[in-house]
Amino acid sequence: MAYEARPLRRQKVRYNDANDDCPLKTQLIVGGAKVTPASATITIYRPGNATALVGPVAMTVTGTLLTYAPLTTTVASWPVEQGYRADVVVTYGAVTYPIHLVFDVEKYPLVFGLTRDSLLALDPTILGMDHAGDEDFSEPIEAAHDDLQLMLESKATEDGQLLESMILDGSRIAIPARYYVLHLIYFNKDAERSDRYKNRFNELWASMLAGIKYDEDQDGEEDAKQGRVITTRFEM
Repeated sequence: MAYEARPLRRQKVRYNDANDDCPLKTQLIVGGAKVTPASATITIYRPGNATALVGPVAMTVTGTLLTYAPLTTTVASWPVEQGYRADVVVTYGAVTYPIHLVFDVEKYPLVFGLTRDSLLALDPTILGMDHAGDEDFSEPIEAAHDDLQLMLESKATEDGQLLESMILDGSRIAIPARYYVLHLIYFNKDAERSDRYKNRFNELWASMLAGIKYDEDQDGEEDAKQGRVITTRFEM
């Protein structure tokens, strides 16, 4: 079964990078279903600027998926900022459809290397299972990515920080993320097991958040100052 990801989370691209491995992605939804467009163009604006930074230029069309990789290596034009706007115009049939994306340029976007093998190490009972016809569980892993990014953005806001100043260690995030994905896998199959995984995730996620450091000086290194201490109550 082919799985094409249209991120629900706010998209991020890297600062000073070709971004060929993390392009902007979107899909045209008509009547609640993905459709395969004939073509699409994208125009990008820097926050607070009415002059186009890019475009309109053609997007790559692969099945229903539309992609474009912003080249941010001209750093004076692509500084670390939140709120870049991309105006996409999609042609499908004889009709054009506008799509508006808001994305950020960051030094340290959220990436964690979580796969089916990582899940099997915790719970071998998923061996032989699938999710919507796929055995690699890519869909719940991608859904978890959306949820965890929202949680991290809320953490940065609570601390009065900018997300681009948060140096994210993907290996640390992957540890609680495994339990969150297993919680999603069992959510509609085994409520008791799902709840156990969600409780374990909450414990490990709180520990991970308490150790997050920020790059307040924007020098590429973690500052010595820890993130705000989080008090978590665990019910027995």
